[in-house]
Amino acid sequence: MYIKSYKTRRFAGIKDIEVNFLKGLNVILGPNEAGKSSIIEGMHATLFQDVKLRKSTNRDRNFIYKYMPKPDGDFIDGQLTINNLKGDYSIFKEWGSSELVELVNADNNLVKDEVRVKEILSKLLLFNEGTYSNIIFAKQRHIKEALEKIIQDDGVTQEVNDILRKTLMDLDGVSLDAIESNLNIAVDDLYKRWDIEKNYPINNRGISNPYVNNRGAILDSYYNKEELKIKMDETKKLEKAFDVANQKLQEVNTEIEALKLEKVDLESIEEDVNQRALLEVSIAPIKKDVEELFAINRQWPLTVENIKNLSQKEVSLKEKGEELIKEKSNVAKVERKIFLNEKLKTVESILKNIKEKQNKLKDIPQINDQELLSLSKLKSLKDKLVTTMQAGKMLGVLKKSGSSQAYISKDFNEKVKLNTNKQFSANGLINITYGDDFEVEIKTGEIDFDQLNKEYSKTKEEFNILLSKLKVESVEAARYNLESIKKINREIEDLNKDLKRNLDNLTIEEIKEEVESLKDYSSVRSLNEIEKDLESLSNQQSEISFELRSKKADLDLWTSKYKSHDNLFEAILEKRGKLKTMEDSLGELLKLPDKFATALEFKDRLAFVRSKLATLESDLVNVRLPEFYAAEKKTAGPTYLELKRQYLEAEKTFNRNIEKGKTLLKVVDKFNKTKERLLSNPMESLEKEFLKYLNLTTVGKYAKGKIDENFNLSLQANFGQMPTDLLSAGTYDAVTLSLRLALVSHMFKDSKGFVVLDDVLVDLDPKRKLAAINLIQEFSKDHQVIFTTCSPETATMLGGNIIKI
Repeated sequence: MYIKSYKTRRFAGIKDIEVNFLKGLNVILGPNEAGKSSIIEGMHATLFQDVKLRKSTNRDRNFIYKYMPKPDGDFIDGQLTINNLKGDYSIFKEWGSSELVELVNADNNLVKDEVRVKEILSKLLLFNEGTYSNIIFAKQRHIKEALEKIIQDDGVTQEVNDILRKTLMDLDGVSLDAIESNLNIAVDDLYKRWDIEKNYPINNRGISNPYVNNRGAILDSYYNKEELKIKMDETKKLEKAFDVANQKLQEVNTEIEALKLEKVDLESIEEDVNQRALLEVSIAPIKKDVEELFAINRQWPLTVENIKNLSQKEVSLKEKGEELIKEKSNVAKVERKIFLNEKLKTVESILKNIKEKQNKLKDIPQINDQELLSLSKLKSLKDKLVTTMQAGKMLGVLKKSGSSQAYISKDFNEKVKLNTNKQFSANGLINITYGDDFEVEIKTGEIDFDQLNKEYSKTKEEFNILLSKLKVESVEAARYNLESIKKINREIEDLNKDLKRNLDNLTIEEIKEEVESLKDYSSVRSLNEIEKDLESLSNQQSEISFELRSKKADLDLWTSKYKSHDNLFEAILEKRGKLKTMEDSLGELLKLPDKFATALEFKDRLAFVRSKLATLESDLVNVRLPEFYAAEKKTAGPTYLELKRQYLEAEKTFNRNIEKGKTLLKVVDKFNKTKERLLSNPMESLEKEFLKYLNLTTVGKYAKGKIDENFNLSLQANFGQMPTDLLSAGTYDAVTLSLRLALVSHMFKDSKGFVVLDDVLVDLDPKRKLAAINLIQEFSKDHQVIFTTCSPETATMLGGNIIKI
């Protein structure tokens, strides 16, 4: 068996690749990240990965993450062709948006059912997925992990052990299989369809559901024994049934004779009893009528009195209800009074607030918008005139002065003393006087200062007069007063609106008058208390009304039947006379036997005796006698004692077969132990070939060692024992390569196989590398080798079918 080709449209990072392989050595050559590993992983996935991917499993999630194209792409696929002695098998799988699996077998038949495809591949590949993953496809960088998986995976270990044991099954012409086959036939003849552990038929199929065919000797003897036991038990029951039938026959005859005697006794007084029954039937309703009439007679006057009392109570409760309703209406007036008091408080509070605001308004000097505007304009004009004066600024110094004091007036200001050697300044006008000696006036030429002075004086006077009128010191104070007035007026307006809303079209006087009119309703109980009393009163009225109607209905009924209480008494006397006449006639008849309370009981008993007697006489003829003869007939076969002797003999035969089987099982156990002893070292041939390969790959350094059944390695170097954990990377690669090739050689001993080697020569020194190449080339003569490498030198040294990626 070898791989012929692999192709894919897309898998992981590779696209539109087709690779053809030869039977012997194949070398896939390409740089790192070229897709060599993806080709190998695609081949493995095509063989073993299910097409339906479930994100609930780690395996499928890892498969999607690792191989599905990113960020775009919704499918991957792979097609692998394998050849064996029968011909080519082509397997195609597609994963992703469409899930597809197809297998074309050697007969060119197409299979699309995945379960059937798995079955075909299982027979073709010979071994399970774990064996291929950890031995055939294992990567060199994962080889330690793969080796540990072989050791830990019981399935892989068992499968390899089974392969190795096949080489030890023939011993010098004596076939262990033939011996084992004969023993198995003997065991089967005895134990076929018999559960040895339960010592019972398999699947619990006892005698009630027996096997018909393919029964061993033990099962046959068991069924025979159980069948006899059933017949023995049935016969015992039949014999017992015959005794019971005979006993019943005697009991029936005895009962018939007793019933005949009782029938004669009862029939002798039957006529008197019938007359008694008629009289008793007539007397019973008359007695009942008399009792009812006496009861009505007692109740009539009591009922009349009750109706009177109940009517009075009904009137009293009605009056009490009217009082409660009146009291309930007063509750509303109390609530109205509380509401009005609260409203009055609110209104008075609002009025008080309005008055406070109005008083506050009186304390503020009055001003309107027009007055503020006039004041602002005057200030602006005054400031403008001052600014104009300041436009022509003049500087000066009085250098010398005589004995008189000099004075200066600047711009529009008052005169002040003028000192020597001190600089002065003015904006537009300077006036200097020196006693009565002289007066000098200086002004800027660009400004008509006289006119300006007049305007300024006039404006200033008007401004000061308006300030005085408004009782403020500045425009800002006037503005503040105006804003305060507006704010208070707004607040008063809001309060008036609130007042109007609370008055609700009423005046304060009207509210006070209504409160005064409600002053007498302050001691009314709560509405809840009144409602409870009304509910209780309603219940009482309902009860009295019901009882009153009931009493009146009774009285109306009696009146309609008897007209009056006196007529009722006469009806009682009439009924009692009729009752006495009938009771006298009853006393003249024969008395009932003490065991009967009434004539009806007597008639029931007589009818029962007649019916029972007729039934028993008919039963005796039609049932009991045939039953007796049938039971007698059934007991005509072998007796219970005879069947018991046959059963004990069958039980002995069954026990002998059981003992025979136990002896045979001891022989089988002895044989298996002998066989186990013969096959106690199935690893010997693998160990021998492994050491041969290891001697080559390590250039003679390691030629001895052991492999146990759990694949634990023990190596012996020239210098002593060497634990595998201490091996160098190159030596460990040589060990694992030797072990894998030895395993593959034994796995495919009778047929050709294949192995995938992921550049196992990287860590080997030149001498060991050459030895390993020679071993791989020699191995590829018997089995297909697919070798991946990124080294052209390694590819050239290996030779074979070089496939460049």
